[in-house]
Amino acid sequence: MIKAAELEEVRRAAMGDDSAMAELLQRHYTFVYKYLVKVTMDPNLAEALGTAVSVIAAVIWTGRRRKEAHHE
Repeated sequence: MIKAAELEEVRRAAMGDDSAMAELLQRHYTFVYKYLVKVTMDPNLAEALGTAVSVIAAVIWTGRRRKEAHHE
């Protein structure tokens, strides 16, 4: 079950709080990595994919923030 504090962090990230988004990415990286190790059965590939997921999330986040700033 998701705790109220984490829901608040998700809400803040959705509203554009960069530090909340960064914290969510950092907190959940280990879970994603372990899942990817299970799926790929290759720790090196899992690490590369985990890094790629983080980079993609950051790029999407940055693009969203730029788009929002452009429309203000």
